[in-house]
Amino acid sequence: MDLRERCSKLYLASTPLQRLWYLPHLGYKLQLPEILFVPLFLSALGNIRRIFHRSAWNVLDLFILLWPVATLLPSLQSRLNLQNIIDAAGAVYLVLLYFSVRLAMSERMRASLHEIIVLTSTLAALMGIVGWSLYTLLRIVTPLVIVRPYPYFGKMAQACAFTATPNMLASFLMMGIVFHLSNSLANRERPPRFWKVTFIILSLGFILTFSKTLLCLIPGVWIVLHLNSGNHGFGNQILKSRAVALFVITASFFVYALGTHFVITSTDPEKVGALVKESYISDQPLCQVTIMQKQYGLYQTNYLHNKRSSILALKQSRGWGVGAGNYNAFIGGLQARNMHPRTFPKWDPHSTPFGALAELGVFGFLVVMALWLSSGILIYRNLQRKPTATIWSYALAGLFVAITMEAFVTDIMNFRHYWCLLAMTRELTNKGS
Repeated sequence: MDLRERCSKLYLASTPLQRLWYLPHLGYKLQLPEILFVPLFLSALGNIRRIFHRSAWNVLDLFILLWPVATLLPSLQSRLNLQNIIDAAGAVYLVLLYFSVRLAMSERMRASLHEIIVLTSTLAALMGIVGWSLYTLLRIVTPLVIVRPYPYFGKMAQACAFTATPNMLASFLMMGIVFHLSNSLANRERPPRFWKVTFIILSLGFILTFSKTLLCLIPGVWIVLHLNSGNHGFGNQILKSRAVALFVITASFFVYALGTHFVITSTDPEKVGALVKESYISDQPLCQVTIMQKQYGLYQTNYLHNKRSSILALKQSRGWGVGAGNYNAFIGGLQARNMHPRTFPKWDPHSTPFGALAELGVFGFLVVMALWLSSGILIYRNLQRKPTATIWSYALAGLFVAITMEAFVTDIMNFRHYWCLLAMTRELTNKGS
């Protein structure tokens, strides 16, 4: 194993460790992955000659280079502040990470990448399981778990390990589960006992996040099963059907979008107050209904209010966006004018497309859409290279669908592990794997 391979594997293994310490001004932006990025970047420079080959570039790489420009451009319309500079520096870092992972990729590493992803995700799942178990069995609260009231479940513990939120942990485990499944289906031989154990750990860890990301995982898994299905048997015919696959994707997205933007709960002041305190819902219902002598209300969530405010940000900035990192202050201004619920914190937009429109304007939104489209085309073309399509081809197709859904209610553009996945996608599709 050469130095570049060691550095890249160490970095990938560290990506779930996002909340080890808190720094003034930077918050949780500088963590162990950023420290390990330095040796990864320096070792990747030893392979810099590859970057000057014409075959090393395509449209996706050009849009990647535009990301820091899209991040900084709206901020130039007004006076730069520290948050603008930090966000622009973060964008440069993610672009350098993308190219560093690409340059560090060796043939041997390509062959074992699915194992690295599965094992890294399994370790993250174990941390989440330990945290959840400590609270549930011994009532010991650790940074590995979040305890809070949750819609439909009441007060409960959610595994998060050392990631920012349970949803973030779920995104790591989603990658591991999809790659694990794709690898197991591709290798028809009976998997080793250790490999079975990792799948159980991944699945249990994912369940204990109690995350809405489950609705993203379902179509992702279905796509992998759809692409791996045979031609014989009733079950295979269902899995092979494109109409059924489209139905699964559409139904999952509909439930996901509806469930994240609206909550139905009892109008009991105590229950509503607990959810308002946790910033899940606004304090006034859209409508009310009586069922079996109990009053229930339909409440809007912060996701819906943030999308409305994102459109306002785009309009008021005349299409330029309010600037990277400035959305939180913009929300404060709306709250002062009673145009955004004061019960919600000044959160980020919580959506990749709407967040891009709000902070980076039309240009930033177009760059995000171009990144999404060009990566999707790469994955699709690789699927057409039969019979050379492999574990990666099916796993990437499933994850593309799952992450697209996730991005609708989550800003994924700062997810380190997705930038690593994008770099791997570019390298592996470039090689026809």
